[in-house]
Amino acid sequence: MIFSFLKAILVGVCASAPLGPICALVIQKTLNHGRRAGIATGMGSALADTMFAALAVFAVAAVQDFIENNNRVLLICGGVIVMGLGIMMALKKRMDGGKRMNKVSAKFPAQAFVMALSNPGALALMFGLMLVFNVDGSEDKLITILGVSVGAVLWWTAFSTLVDRLGKKLKPDNLVIVNRIFGILVIAFGSWMTVKGLFSVFSTE
Repeated sequence: MIFSFLKAILVGVCASAPLGPICALVIQKTLNHGRRAGIATGMGSALADTMFAALAVFAVAAVQDFIENNNRVLLICGGVIVMGLGIMMALKKRMDGGKRMNKVSAKFPAQAFVMALSNPGALALMFGLMLVFNVDGSEDKLITILGVSVGAVLWWTAFSTLVDRLGKKLKPDNLVIVNRIFGILVIAFGSWMTVKGLFSVFSTE
């Protein structure tokens, strides 16, 4: 059981580690609001990964069928949501001259949670990782889900801590530029999802 738990932790780490809109959001929140804000943002993604793990363990066939049957709609809707969050990041104006504001808001994990749920690829990644690491919850489903959650939390805590230490070397005025850069990256990712979904719709007509 301990070995299965450790493998589930690896699944959680690997599911969180890939660069993408969540990573960009966590970096932005950490640089602007500090380590705790970055960790709080990552917790939203960790919650989504925990839900994905539960779906993978308890409802594999049903979830796979749903994704296959609604993949285009999920991509288009998810892409629009991600683009919207990216626009908010890019257009965010600061009244404090770009200085770091050490605060944590409930909006931070909520944004990451919505962004994670809007990406069907994240759920597909969870299924793939469970197959790669041979984690199916056959021994103990709750232990598997808990391991994935622990792995995601460990990753975002370590990642936010590293970003916070590196970010302290940035000049305050550069933080506004960072907002723009990562906002544009998130918009680009959302645009790619939307275009991919639309292309799949028109290519089958």
